[in-house]
Amino acid sequence: MKLWQIALAVVLVFGLFFAVLIGFAVGNPYFRPELTTPGPEPVSWTTYVDDRLGFAVDFPSNYVADAGSGGGGVRFRLDGTSLVLIGWMDEAQADDHGLWADHDPVGDAELAGVAGKRYVYNHFDAITGVRTHATVIPYRGKFLSLSMRTRKASLLEDFGLKPREDPAPNAVQQRIAASFRFTRPGEPLEPGLGQPAEP
Repeated sequence: MKLWQIALAVVLVFGLFFAVLIGFAVGNPYFRPELTTPGPEPVSWTTYVDDRLGFAVDFPSNYVADAGSGGGGVRFRLDGTSLVLIGWMDEAQADDHGLWADHDPVGDAELAGVAGKRYVYNHFDAITGVRTHATVIPYRGKFLSLSMRTRKASLLEDFGLKPREDPAPNAVQQRIAASFRFTRPGEPLEPGLGQPAEP
């Protein structure tokens, strides 16, 4: 190998290393934080229904529902930015995707009357991250999660090198979450799989 080839390889390796480092430091460049700040209340809302999993949720008409995301659920996007995600997966799948299963819960929570856990964590896709608030409940042998993304996240926060801000989900995200309901409530479920056992 010639000297210039070795020098070029070294430059490329260090360039890639610093690109990854900058990505971790800056956060997800595609996540637009201005979309999470409270703005005017959307004029019209519509309903998304998932017949396979048996749930419905309301969302603003200016959002796009991307079905099939998040392990058989849906993600709601505003101008290309995913702000609310509903997923159905087991713990291993959630861990593989760096979701809630890779973190400790911060408390108890409830989704459509079903008890679960609340998680607040930085979720990273490759080198970019977003702050995420998630409610997770057991459902049909797996877990159903409703996640709200609130801002860009940096790996430097996890090492204590950058202060961590923790904005709450905005009013629109909270209204989407509050509208979540099961569409087949009379259907029998095993205890622990989405419905509390009968007393």
